[in-house]
Amino acid sequence: MTEAVILTIHGGNSIDLTVVWTSKAGEAEVPSAVRYQVFDAKDNRPVSEIVPVDDLESGLESNMTFTVPGSNLPANNLPKRKLLIKVEGTFTSENDTHAVPFELYVRRIPAFAP
Repeated sequence: MTEAVILTIHGGNSIDLTVVWTSKAGEAEVPSAVRYQVFDAKDNRPVSEIVPVDDLESGLESNMTFTVPGSNLPANNLPKRKLLIKVEGTFTSENDTHAVPFELYVRRIPAFAP
């Protein structure tokens, strides 16, 4: 049995995500396109634009790591905000897409007192 990992970051920080794309048979698959979008987990409202993942030095691979910048992971007025990052890979055709969700919390950094 595996336990869910709850990641908490401070507002403004970036994270690196690693995705391993495989077929149902467990064989490595390389997507033709990858994109992600960040949502507020409470109401499913998007908090970032749809971002294509196309700036990787090695190109798209079946095992790939990319950075989600802090600007796409906004905190809010709550001490911790739960966000959902939906990563979507497109394979042999436009209709063949697979999605991977990642959940994390973004902690608001308190301001210095005057």
